[in-house]
Amino acid sequence: MKCRKAKEIISAYMDDELDTDLSRNITQHLAQCSECREELGIFQNIDTLIKDLPQHEMSPEFVKEMVLKVRELSNSG
Repeated sequence: MKCRKAKEIISAYMDDELDTDLSRNITQHLAQCSECREELGIFQNIDTLIKDLPQHEMSPEFVKEMVLKVRELSNSG
């Protein structure tokens, strides 16, 4: 596997969304390629930072307003 392909699918690899063969190929590539391992590490750090963000409940009024706005936007295009 080439680095370009590995970098394109690294997020799917992290999320375990690849088929067995493709996952095996990228695992083998990562074992040999420090540049792509570094890229994977960056994605993993970002993932950790996002998961550590505080969770906030949205008020029902906010949700209703957002749904209305999204409908307006999708109907206007």
